[in-house]
Amino acid sequence: MSFLCKYPLLLAFLTFLSLHSHAEILVTEAYIQAVPAGYEDASVYLTLRNSDRYPVYLNKASASVSEKTKLQQYKDNDGAMMLQTINDIKIPANTSLKMQPGNIQITLENLHTRLESGNTIELQLTFSNGKSIITNVSVVNVDL
Repeated sequence: MSFLCKYPLLLAFLTFLSLHSHAEILVTEAYIQAVPAGYEDASVYLTLRNSDRYPVYLNKASASVSEKTKLQQYKDNDGAMMLQTINDIKIPANTSLKMQPGNIQITLENLHTRLESGNTIELQLTFSNGKSIITNVSVVNVDL
């Protein structure tokens, strides 16, 4: 009898890992708002495409241009839309999730540098499947 037949839970776990190892997250349309001098926070918007047959969660984002990064979503609070920090962002299986103003965003807080239109920043995204992606985010002018 083979080693894996003696340990069916190990076989199931290894199969699970192999199925998830081919999952791919694609980042597109990534931009951050240019902010005038004196502003300490800025919002990142992007689209995440999950090609896996299982949902994946964005658990964390980080950027060297800010002290802190938060995942945030606008939620209705008795008729008033309030920006709330959330633990993760679900990217459903075989679909895309588009972050946009008034919905879901990544907020960079306590910026170390001024974000000027035409520049790019690096953003690291960490997912529930253990994968991490570093993506370039374009700094663009957006009316505040």
